[in-house]
Amino acid sequence: MHQFGKITKRESSFVTNSGSISPVSLIVANLYIEHFEQLALETAHAPPRLWLRYVDDTFTICLQDKIEELADHINSIDSAIKFT
Repeated sequence: MHQFGKITKRESSFVTNSGSISPVSLIVANLYIEHFEQLALETAHAPPRLWLRYVDDTFTICLQDKIEELADHINSIDSAIKFT
């Protein structure tokens, strides 16, 4: 746990002294996921034809025989993030 003034960082979210989650967490998480997606899609051997994300859901169109390869590639980028 790290203290940043009146905001405490616990694991992957920021919690205020009152115990509520700071809006900063949502912004930081979204920025990281955007970076993660860009890296994953740019380095994929067979990138999907379409990739849409809303919060923690994705809609993806890719070749059927490349689904497993794409999932393995995405899951290899960050061990803390798993796509199923």
